[in-house]
Amino acid sequence: MKLLFVCFMGRNRSRTGAELYAKRGYETRYAGTCDWADVPLTDTLIRWADLVVCMEPYQQRKVLSLSPSAETVVLDILDDYEYNDPALKSLLLTRLKGRLPE
Repeated sequence: MKLLFVCFMGRNRSRTGAELYAKRGYETRYAGTCDWADVPLTDTLIRWADLVVCMEPYQQRKVLSLSPSAETVVLDILDDYEYNDPALKSLLLTRLKGRLPE
């Protein structure tokens, strides 16, 4: 399964999520919704993914504006975490549990 993790800048939350789930055997990528994101969100990235994992609702709206048929989920994880933060990893695992094939 291919997962695209999306946050604002594509540096902390989405990058952490992509790396965490890549270690669990998923194909992953990450992107940000802002103009200066490390990896900007594009329709091509969205179409690549089986599921787009958004950290906040406004990111889901951005994804759907680019690709209305995209399969998305919102984790409601605010931009309060640094890259690789253990608390962030725990939230990512907890909030995606049951939404992905094991």
